[in-house]
Amino acid sequence: MKLFREIGKAFFIGSLIFIIIGLIQYMNGETITDGKELLVLFAYNQLYSVALYMVNAYFFVSQLKKYEGRLFEFRNLAFGIGGAIVITIGTIFLLRLITEMVIDGEGFTEFIQGEKIQYYYISFFISVVVTAIFYLFFYYRYKQESKVKEQKIIAGAAS
Repeated sequence: MKLFREIGKAFFIGSLIFIIIGLIQYMNGETITDGKELLVLFAYNQLYSVALYMVNAYFFVSQLKKYEGRLFEFRNLAFGIGGAIVITIGTIFLLRLITEMVIDGEGFTEFIQGEKIQYYYISFFISVVVTAIFYLFFYYRYKQESKVKEQKIIAGAAS
């Protein structure tokens, strides 16, 4: 996995997500009063986007290598999806822990007592959608490669 290329993809996807969320919020009447607030929101968005993209991409690539041509069998796919969910929730928790304790200066006990499941909804949903797109893209590519191999076998047998 080429690290900088993947970080660039993560940053691009994060920027698209930021724009889409911003448009949705704008249509719902929310406004941003100054550039600093916009920059802070963008920085948080990119932190979450890049971190979630990278951990899920690394997990997905490891699954591709581990199962090679068998990733899309039901058992392996179920394990991959379950693993991605656990990794996503764990990463969101760690990101919240870092941002609340390091950036906002909360104590650990205060952080744990203030945690609510609704803090995870949006990040989790976006991560699931992006991960599903990955799986669909690679499944499509896998099927196309299977068809090409099948055609080569048929062509070889015919000659």
